[in-house]
Amino acid sequence: MRSSSAPLPTPYCLVTLGASTGGPQAIATFLSALPPDFPAALVIVQHGSAHFSRRLVPWFQTYSALRVRVVEVGMKPVPGEVWVAATDHHVALRANQTLAYPGRSPGRHYSPSLDLWFESLAQHWNAPGIAILLTGMGRDGALGLKKLRDRRWYTFAQDESSSSIHSMPQAAIELGAAHQVLSPEKIAAMCVRLCVQGVG
Repeated sequence: MRSSSAPLPTPYCLVTLGASTGGPQAIATFLSALPPDFPAALVIVQHGSAHFSRRLVPWFQTYSALRVRVVEVGMKPVPGEVWVAATDHHVALRANQTLAYPGRSPGRHYSPSLDLWFESLAQHWNAPGIAILLTGMGRDGALGLKKLRDRRWYTFAQDESSSSIHSMPQAAIELGAAHQVLSPEKIAAMCVRLCVQGVG
């Protein structure tokens, strides 16, 4: 197993999922469709408390052939692992490409904020990746997803028929933030293809 402090390979594929209401099941469906040799790192940000998110980790592990872990401050995403943010505040990528829980942020109504998370990736991640906005109520994540698309990330929104609540994906679609609108299992298949072929 590669140490989380080891240098990341280049080119390096990062996949991130943001979700709210109905998200755990959509994420589980996505994870179950990934092969054990999936060549990317995954970071999951789900609205909810730290306690709720930590309880999701062993449950996600039952669906995933990849190792599922809780995000710890200072860690770097590594290929072949799934990292789940567990915070009562927010999660963000820092300039040195490590993860942190920066606390509360004025004007952010959801915790952890998907817009804040996506914006930190747009600012600090050193290569285009893949960003996915799944089921949820409201508009959180739509603006951040658009910023990632503008930075040459490949972006997805969950389709309405597979969503518990389609408000967040619909907001992203209306902004032109998503390259494709698909179900979680079809998004997973596209991620495998894109991570092998290269993103950007």
